[in-house]
Amino acid sequence: MAEELVVQVASAELAQDYAGLAAVAIRLSAKSASDFGVFTQARVGEKIEVKLNGRVLIAPVIRDPIYGGLMQISGDLTDAKARMLIDEIRKNGNTLVLSGSDK
Repeated sequence: MAEELVVQVASAELAQDYAGLAAVAIRLSAKSASDFGVFTQARVGEKIEVKLNGRVLIAPVIRDPIYGGLMQISGDLTDAKARMLIDEIRKNGNTLVLSGSDK
């Protein structure tokens, strides 16, 4: 069974990824940032899923623990799609669900 972590988003803003394409920059609340660091530290080398309303937004492989509470959602996003995603995060109470395999 997969372990889930519910995190609170402190802010979600339009950004650009390393290639200059549309992205959503997410900063987690202080408590969620700490929990996210522990969660990712336990899953280095594993794939996790970041979900909103049950829909997987991204499914990255964790290469290193992620401390500081910052993440970015990028990929097949236009500015319009990124803005819609930001609105959806806000309408969902600024909550995302992360899931990873149980160890």
